[in-house]
Amino acid sequence: MKKAAAILGFVVIFAAYKLTQYDLLNSMNENLVLNGATIELAIFAFCLSSSTYDGKIDIDNGHVEEDDYQKQSIYSVLYSLYDFIGTVESDKGVDYHFTFNTWGIASNPPLYEESDPERFGKTAYKSLVLFDDIKDLISEKISKNEALLILEVGCGTGAGANLISSELAQENPSLNIQYTALDMQLAAINLCNKLHSVNNPNLNCVQGNGMNLTFNDNTFDIIVVSETHIAEIDLDDESIIILNEIKRVLINNGYFVWGNALFTRTWNDIIYNHLPNIGYESCGINNVTSGAIEARYGDEGRAEAYWNAIKARILTLQWHSTCNRYIKQLLFNFYRNPGTNLFNTMVNGTDSYMQICNKITK
Repeated sequence: MKKAAAILGFVVIFAAYKLTQYDLLNSMNENLVLNGATIELAIFAFCLSSSTYDGKIDIDNGHVEEDDYQKQSIYSVLYSLYDFIGTVESDKGVDYHFTFNTWGIASNPPLYEESDPERFGKTAYKSLVLFDDIKDLISEKISKNEALLILEVGCGTGAGANLISSELAQENPSLNIQYTALDMQLAAINLCNKLHSVNNPNLNCVQGNGMNLTFNDNTFDIIVVSETHIAEIDLDDESIIILNEIKRVLINNGYFVWGNALFTRTWNDIIYNHLPNIGYESCGINNVTSGAIEARYGDEGRAEAYWNAIKARILTLQWHSTCNRYIKQLLFNFYRNPGTNLFNTMVNGTDSYMQICNKITK
């Protein structure tokens, strides 16, 4: 009896030790998909060891250093969480499924109704295909009865891909649009297929890595990048490889549209040095930082309502108040909520939210 108790005690201690090694910031890879039980277990394990978050996540503004997290791990949790939480009620009383994993921008005049919970994310995506050159290309494809081939690199849940492909098809009934939405996270592609491509014949969701695109040279007319982890700090080796891959699979005279909030100095390097040096010419540069800031204020209530929906489903967050604060701040910083580090960097000019259009001549 004593021996059995000793063995059981050892197992419990070992299990507790292993749980404390579970780190939401670094432990998971792009192929991991969590369900409700494993999400709860992962958050419980994360909260069990303060060393996984205390000193890494700023409790006041949610900031976490780039070296303290892996994007594959963070996104495995986020996309699995979006699927687990499902349909929620926004701060304006509208039911929706959180799919636009984008900060987004406000526009004047607004492109979508104020009651739409994801109007800012939709505006960010729709604006990328409103450049004059893109409109001209669409008209040309229609007149020549040619298919318009679009690739999005880093599509997330595919919400933006679904928006662009479905709205362009509705606005141009004779347009044959084929939109490929690519992301490295399996949980994201599962959501893309579950929520979007199943009802959209123009959309194909695929798992893949922007560093090694599995498409032939000179394939796509347009490549879209919106709020992905490319050039987060500067044009590092990984970002340059991805940009070279994008260039490779673009047709001659194809278009690369890109929108994100990045370091202002990084955007300047991209726009005025790197892209021209590898053969692009600009077809539009829009600084929409003020619209991004306005959107974050406009989304503050929705972010709070969504957090309350998460907390209501995750038992650990209901009793572990300290860990609750850390994870909430981390999530809100990711959303660039007012008062967080990433929001403040847009306000003080460290970051700029730019939307750019570039045409490649090979």
